[in-house]
Amino acid sequence: MNEFDPLSSYFEKNPYAELKRMRESCRAYRHEGTLMPVVSFFRNADIRPMLADWRTWSSQRSAEYNEKALGDMAMLIGNDPPLHTKYRELVAPLFLPSEMAKFEDSIQANSVAALDECLEKGEVNFVEDYAAKVTVALICDLVGVPASDRQLMREMTIDMALEDGRPVFWKQPNPEVEARVERVMSEMRTYFAAHIDEKIANPKDDILSKLARSIEERRHLIGISMLMVAAGNETTTNLMAHGLQELLRHPEQMRMLKDDPDKHMDGFVEEILRYRGTIRKQDRIATIDAEIDGVQINKGDSIALWNASASRDPEVIADPETFDITRHPNRHLAFGSGIHMCIGNALARREMKIAMRYLLDNISSIELAKGDDSYESHKNGVLEAAKRFDVRLRAA
Repeated sequence: MNEFDPLSSYFEKNPYAELKRMRESCRAYRHEGTLMPVVSFFRNADIRPMLADWRTWSSQRSAEYNEKALGDMAMLIGNDPPLHTKYRELVAPLFLPSEMAKFEDSIQANSVAALDECLEKGEVNFVEDYAAKVTVALICDLVGVPASDRQLMREMTIDMALEDGRPVFWKQPNPEVEARVERVMSEMRTYFAAHIDEKIANPKDDILSKLARSIEERRHLIGISMLMVAAGNETTTNLMAHGLQELLRHPEQMRMLKDDPDKHMDGFVEEILRYRGTIRKQDRIATIDAEIDGVQINKGDSIALWNASASRDPEVIADPETFDITRHPNRHLAFGSGIHMCIGNALARREMKIAMRYLLDNISSIELAKGDDSYESHKNGVLEAAKRFDVRLRAA
């Protein structure tokens, strides 16, 4: 098992096969030679209760860690109660399903505009020309970012996502990557500092204006704003692209979905979340010394919880390597669980349902534009991220 390395070319080529191999061979695995001590877990029976036990497996990173990794964006995902509770109680109600239902017309309008442009081109990069157009437009509207800055937001969040989740496994310092990430984060901080000034001076009916009235600590407000924009487009953009890719690989399921979306759309969304959820792992910090499956875990060790592996664990998922939009029940961990469960899960689900339904309702055919070369991954290894997915669309 010593050859396991989430950043190896093998892992980048077939991450799910590698996760399956690790899940079958061990419960816990201590990585060798990493700059920070890190232990990985792969099985649902370990990961689900660990996500629920934030006191033992904490999200509370050190100030130094947060400064190098998430920076101000760590207010929610890099802290535990009471600070996490304080801000989650302010942000979470703004993303409840009942609140997200108010934006159905906006999602529909964004889908219409994006598909119109795609059909004019015929051959498109589905990642950027449809999926990202829909998700970026909505999250920017939610936080009051003007339409003229949507592309800037997209470019900055891609830059941040390229290394997302990887530094914990670094075996040597990578100052060039750290400098690039810090540059992008600095640009985003500067942008949102000015943007928040505008919201305070001229509040509107958007989420950021509401938060600006509730959060006094300016740095924290900037960080939450950055997190909302980054998480609000990158995750769902990739989910949409991979959803289409799997439908093309499974034409019989594509037909089922097109013929009866009312029956199958919910199942499709949950299955692509399980099968190719964007975020493959979540990080925690051990607050105790423990021994699990013969692996010594020391207080302060980084803990990598591979939720993508748990979502394919045959102990809880029947025939887990098969993509099946009729699967029920579907106990995946794509959004995590516990107190840190993804706040934006209702938004992601609603965007997927509306944007994918509109797409399938209004095209007569979708074909790979470049054959086997139509898809290119960012090869993050930890984040399921698509660089391009070249397809040819024809209107219904």
